[in-house]
Amino acid sequence: MSSRSSDTFLLVDALRGVAALGVVAFHASLSVLRNHPELASHPPALLAAMRYGALGVEVFFVLSGFCIATAIAKTLDTGRTPVDYAKARLRRILPPYWATLAITLAAVAGMRPVVAAGWVSRSSLADQAARLDPATFAANIGLVQVPLHLPSIVSVSWTLSYECAFYAVLGALVFPFARAAGPRRFAPVHIATIGSLVWTWWPGGRPGWPMDLWPAFGAGVAVHDILSRSKDDRPAWLGLATLCAVGTLAGLRHPVGLEPREPIPFVVAAGATVLLLLLARRSDRRTGKWPILAMLRRVGTFSYSLYLVHFLCIGLVGQVLGRARLPTTMWWIEFLAMALASVAAAWGFHVLVERRFLSSSARTSSAPGSPR
Repeated sequence: MSSRSSDTFLLVDALRGVAALGVVAFHASLSVLRNHPELASHPPALLAAMRYGALGVEVFFVLSGFCIATAIAKTLDTGRTPVDYAKARLRRILPPYWATLAITLAAVAGMRPVVAAGWVSRSSLADQAARLDPATFAANIGLVQVPLHLPSIVSVSWTLSYECAFYAVLGALVFPFARAAGPRRFAPVHIATIGSLVWTWWPGGRPGWPMDLWPAFGAGVAVHDILSRSKDDRPAWLGLATLCAVGTLAGLRHPVGLEPREPIPFVVAAGATVLLLLLARRSDRRTGKWPILAMLRRVGTFSYSLYLVHFLCIGLVGQVLGRARLPTTMWWIEFLAMALASVAAAWGFHVLVERRFLSSSARTSSAPGSPR
């Protein structure tokens, strides 16, 4: 198989940066609204636009499909085993997550006496203490809280539960056909993607975890399959199927976080990501040097750390700023403070924790919802 899609793809890191910053903006805007409920009915246009930052989750799922398909192709091409693939994926995603879990549990323990002393009126961290039974703790360690319908201690880790399941499904669909020629290697994956979509079309049907959110991931796998072929060997039906897979998301009530949201914006986000990856590959070296993309790539290199720690950071900074009782007109200062604190904390976490678990070949570019 051609290694074309396996070469450094600068746009991928830039899109990671966009997605991670979007999710940060979404959660920071919610914290601003908690501190200033009077803004909820008529928020400033810029603050209202921040709710679309949640679309970064969909971008991450597409990027994850692309990157993990690339990783599994490399595993096969170098003669490594499914065990090697599993170890690499788990080593990449679990230790940084477990570190975040430990920090979150410490914050939960620390906030309980703060609330009891009346220093803050309420804390979602302190409220979490009542839900920390052994089953919830064990499920969160293994990232199986979503299928078990248990709460996520690290609020954003519900997506990691899907990620780990996607890795397992992808391996189960590809490794049994490891000897197949390159063009047929990912055929079972495309069939699974189409099958999950047909399931949603069936009257009253909807696939369960993790296939309910598989279409965006499957679209990313299809993008890898297309770009890894020579130009003359790229079947038109595969590109069409990729876009149809993304488009069919319009038929889903797309769960994001704990609440269902209107699916159309997520369709647009996933479709735009697919099209950018397909269209920008040939000009990637040139456009990747643009200053704005270079800046976003820098954020993309520690996007997984940013994704993991930002929610906790925003919550703690938001509590401090809430006690400061800044005027409502200064909401943007609160927003910037939370966002900048999140980026700074994430960089420190990346240097101290995440980077220790990156392979030597992956130290120059990274993933959150889409780890390399």
